[in-house]
Amino acid sequence: MTIAEQAKPCRVAMIGQYGIPAAYGGVERAVEELGAELAERGLQVTVYCSSRRAKPLSLYRGMQLRSVPEIRGKFLGKLSQAGFSSLDAIFRRYDIVHFHAMGPCVYAPLIRLLRPDVVVCSTIHSRDDLFEKWKGPARWFFKIAAFCAIKVPHQVMVVSDNLREQVKVEFGTEATVVRNGVATVPAHGQAEELDRWGLTPERYVLAVGRLVHEKATDDLIAAFALVSTDWKLVIVGEHAHTSSFSDAVRELAARDNRVILTGSVYGAPLDALYRHAGAFALPSRLEGMPVVLLEAIGYGLPVIVSDIAPNLEVVQSCGPGHRVFRVGSIRALAEAIETVVSNNHDECEGAKKLRDRVLKEFSWAQAAAITEQVYSSCLRR
Repeated sequence: MTIAEQAKPCRVAMIGQYGIPAAYGGVERAVEELGAELAERGLQVTVYCSSRRAKPLSLYRGMQLRSVPEIRGKFLGKLSQAGFSSLDAIFRRYDIVHFHAMGPCVYAPLIRLLRPDVVVCSTIHSRDDLFEKWKGPARWFFKIAAFCAIKVPHQVMVVSDNLREQVKVEFGTEATVVRNGVATVPAHGQAEELDRWGLTPERYVLAVGRLVHEKATDDLIAAFALVSTDWKLVIVGEHAHTSSFSDAVRELAARDNRVILTGSVYGAPLDALYRHAGAFALPSRLEGMPVVLLEAIGYGLPVIVSDIAPNLEVVQSCGPGHRVFRVGSIRALAEAIETVVSNNHDECEGAKKLRDRVLKEFSWAQAAAITEQVYSSCLRR
């Protein structure tokens, strides 16, 4: 018997995301898809959202949404929202409180202390404690957050084998791998959406992600400058409180009129950018399990990725439709782009085969099934 089949539905609170419908990053996308699948399986899922960012909805895809305040600021935004969410959760009748991402997990001890009857779980989506943008006291805070995310919850979940190994080696904790799934953008964008950027379908390389050091957007622009082509490079994303890095990216982009920085794009326009791209690039220096890569593969795009472990966990090897280059090597990245651009037909054929495999191995239904098993095991204990 699953916990959804028991007489009393299992009540789950999700804390750590800005809000849904997802419009901010991989964590929000993961929570939306996972929460919707869990609700479909009969669990009562409540997702905490920022009153400043989330749409004024009470029910979405079977999930209850609760709005809490958020204090603006680079460091205080998600941290304050997670704090208000945790305080609210203490006074509500949840069976499980599920924290997402490392930072919000600093409140996990509060739940364990004041609500010993509640199961606390965490999902680590990436090594936030290693992000370049955190300096001084903020870096020490994330070291504490990492400890709280891994040592305090009843059960720790991670989104990749690589993260599971890191958690085991560095903290001595066994974690359960719950991989992200493939879900395309929930809107349909027509080719006319591209007109605002002057794009021709299938004649541009797309990159989606915040303008932060870990995404290596600077390397991507530098590598594209070495490629002789009339294709364009389209970079979708916001600065995410990294003004010095994003300023450097803008300066690089200004030197090449083929590079387009769109800023934040959501809904139908984003779907159109994915749907009509010629290829997708993810040159990241650090990832957990990149949702954008899975989504690009779901669209059937040839992908160009760095050889970090989470990317290799998805594409496995280098070949037509999935070109892999050595992380940090601008020359190798340029060669990979050149290969995809100059032989795009064969690359698209290879991308179709990659898509077929990834759709079988990475699904939100499977992620929900494993998560429900984790919940059930914790509740029995």
